[in-house]
Amino acid sequence: MFGISAILLTYGSISFVDYNFHNPSTFYAFPTYTYVDFEKLAGNYTKGLVKVSRWISENTNRDDCLISHPYTLEWIAGFTGRPVVAVTFGHGNPFLNMEQRRKDIELFFTNPSERSKIIEKYEVKYVILGPYVKWAYNVTIKDFEEGRNFRIVFHWWEFYILQVEN
Repeated sequence: MFGISAILLTYGSISFVDYNFHNPSTFYAFPTYTYVDFEKLAGNYTKGLVKVSRWISENTNRDDCLISHPYTLEWIAGFTGRPVVAVTFGHGNPFLNMEQRRKDIELFFTNPSERSKIIEKYEVKYVILGPYVKWAYNVTIKDFEEGRNFRIVFHWWEFYILQVEN
């Protein structure tokens, strides 16, 4: 039984490596692949993630918390190392209360009267608006023109970074 298990494990490992490192359709086939090359892989959404990440890396403090759609946040957190409110299901779970954090993100974007409370709860310094925020919560930059002060510090295509002003 041990022999069969060893053979299956070895075969599976070799197949994985062969497919991922020798198949020209996978990103890993290119030995010089870096996250900067990510910008070339898709359209404006991907370019926007890279541009937003660069701006955040160059203009924010290491501990400044960000809020946006969880899908956008997982990329931004990966590229910048900045703390975020939540990421999508299946992409790491650094928080015990990830489900509540996702609900708070939705509440932040869909109920403007709750924004101050959520900003204080997570100590949010920056809001990232982008295509997924627009799609999931039907929110655009116009929804941030009233109420608490948000200052636009970055804009490219459908991406905005808003600094939370106290």
